[in-house]
Amino acid sequence: MWSMPMSKSAPPAALSALPSEGGDVEVWWPATTRDFVTIDDVATALIDLAGPGDRPGIVNVCSGVGLAYGDIVEAIAAAMDVRATVRSLDRPGIEAVIGDPTALNTAVGWVPAMSLESMASAVRPKEPVRP
Repeated sequence: MWSMPMSKSAPPAALSALPSEGGDVEVWWPATTRDFVTIDDVATALIDLAGPGDRPGIVNVCSGVGLAYGDIVEAIAAAMDVRATVRSLDRPGIEAVIGDPTALNTAVGWVPAMSLESMASAVRPKEPVRP
């Protein structure tokens, strides 16, 4: 059984440790929902926000889309074509944290796109690079 630590500092990339053969995956609370963005979107947003033009005082770099940890595990398993059973460690915390991208969209004209499919694609194990 693989246990996915979900502390405040645990990166979502830890999901890529899903065993290649699938199996049971423990998460603190599968319904925990967060607003994820890629590092590329964060970098692009910061560059765009540093450019010319009026900017609001505070801008959330977020997608406005909430993804639940349990759903992410299932999407990664599906992308890897393996079976995964999500098991809860029954350690609920803050149920949902989803940002409001309105100021970002107003300031730079775009919002990061995020979905279960893009999350699974971003963190699923890649083929090893051969020399």
